[in-house]
Amino acid sequence: MKTLAVSALGIVLALSLTFSLALADENTATNEGNGANSTNTAIAASVDVAVVAQSNTANIGNFVVADANTGGNTANNNTGGNVEVGSGDATTNVTVVNKANLNVADINTCGCQTGTNTAQNTGNGVKSDNLAAAVSVDIAAILQQNTANIGNALITGANTGGNIAKNNTGGTTTVKSGKALTTATAKTKVNKNKATIGPGAV
Repeated sequence: MKTLAVSALGIVLALSLTFSLALADENTATNEGNGANSTNTAIAASVDVAVVAQSNTANIGNFVVADANTGGNTANNNTGGNVEVGSGDATTNVTVVNKANLNVADINTCGCQTGTNTAQNTGNGVKSDNLAAAVSVDIAAILQQNTANIGNALITGANTGGNIAKNNTGGTTTVKSGKALTTATAKTKVNKNKATIGPGAV
């Protein structure tokens, strides 16, 4: 019995680039103690930015040839006895697994300090025009891109038999052959993205 098993595994791991920028601070804008009939403006602002960019490219090619042979036995020109010629099973098993391009991004929390902005008008003169503003801007973005080019070529073969028994006398001649079995499997799993943006991301 002859058995040939071939397994090819192609794996390309995701390469990711992560860029995170956070600008956050505690800011206070105050219009205080300004004179009468004055015009005053105070603005407190904070900007928080979280950006994740991931890009993957996978080029995978598999070419597999598997062949199993058994048999080709001969028993010729025997006299005065039984003759038996046999061969075992011929089996080929080929499995190809390709995995590539997995992106996972989670900016549910950036770990940065949350800015607190305060704006107030106090103690200003009569008929003064005062503007106090507190502004917070939060930006979160995830960019994911995958490209995969996969090619699989599987060639399998199994042969059994080809036994020869001839010119035998004085007994029984028996010729047997085993089973010829072949299997080929190709599995491909590529281009999977998972992104999470939740409260507190920025």
